[in-house]
Amino acid sequence: MVAILAIVTCVSFFWAFGQNDSTTIPNELEKVWFQNPRDIWKGGYWSLVTSAFVHFKFFHILFNMYWLWIFGATIEKAIGSAKFFVFVILSAFVSSSYQLALSGNAGVGFSGVNYAFFGFMWISRFYFASFRGVLNDGVIRLMFAWLFLCIALDRMNIMPIANVAHFTGFIFGCGVGAIVVLFYKREIVVPAFGLFLVGSVVTLFWAPWLLNWSAMKAYDAHEAGKFEEALGHYDRIIRWHPKNGWAISNREILLDEMEDR
Repeated sequence: MVAILAIVTCVSFFWAFGQNDSTTIPNELEKVWFQNPRDIWKGGYWSLVTSAFVHFKFFHILFNMYWLWIFGATIEKAIGSAKFFVFVILSAFVSSSYQLALSGNAGVGFSGVNYAFFGFMWISRFYFASFRGVLNDGVIRLMFAWLFLCIALDRMNIMPIANVAHFTGFIFGCGVGAIVVLFYKREIVVPAFGLFLVGSVVTLFWAPWLLNWSAMKAYDAHEAGKFEEALGHYDRIIRWHPKNGWAISNREILLDEMEDR
């Protein structure tokens, strides 16, 4: 039932907004389901989950809904709807959070969750007999091939792909599978997976390696009159991006304001 509801939700939003693209997002969609990075960092954390249900391209939603039905429905039958619902929410949050942390944008689509499904089934396929019927050698090779092919497609600018969400979704699924099914070296697996989850939360509040996060912090501190803090952010931006005109100009304005105090 949860897998079907997820498909209905994704298709409904594609039907309503699929004629748009990620650069022309309708206000009614952005306010709730797909917020920009600044709004997420300002507290719109739910968008890390809801953005997984948003698709703008037909191929994107076709691919994701196929694997959502094949993988998701199988997992739901095996572990129950309640646990499956929690798995979907957490995998969407974690994969979107890491995508935001490492790219500066949370991305859209169910791919990260689908790779979490794949990771979980891959690790636990010998525990759940139903998984082996779906996850044959051909499917496994296909999913791994697509996982790495997407890196090349993105790097060559053939299509933008949230590769971080794919990999971290896969890691999340493997981690859950290892904890639930495998008993080997749990004293290592559990703490490592815990750190992985903590990382998906910490980076929502601290991501100085991102230009847009540092710019947000610099602007907010500058506007609030926290000049020393703002100067630190501007300096970091310029140190990492020496030709950033926005930071250079604002830093000069800030220094003038500090002299006038």
